[in-house]
Amino acid sequence: MDFNEVKEKKPTKKGEFLEMAEDGQNFMIKLGDDKVFEVHPIAYYVWSLCDGSTSVENIVNKIEEELKKESEDEGKENEINKEQLIQPVVTILNELEKASLIIF
Repeated sequence: MDFNEVKEKKPTKKGEFLEMAEDGQNFMIKLGDDKVFEVHPIAYYVWSLCDGSTSVENIVNKIEEELKKESEDEGKENEINKEQLIQPVVTILNELEKASLIIF
């Protein structure tokens, strides 16, 4: 999946948040009675932004804004820019789609 192919698409999350995993770091998402996925916090964050009305490009922009705000709050300069976020976000979306946790 290429960013230019999906940047205007508006993914919709499937499933529901259950609880934190036993390790206290990952998140549990229930897709069905017999399907529960444990996802990394960044994957959970991306999943949570998939509301069906926000484009992939806007998801990347939102993450960039959050990182910039977090850096400012900590008195640091933001070292991550949009170009650096695109591929990781697209990769996460691709994996979420493979797991049927989002649809485009």
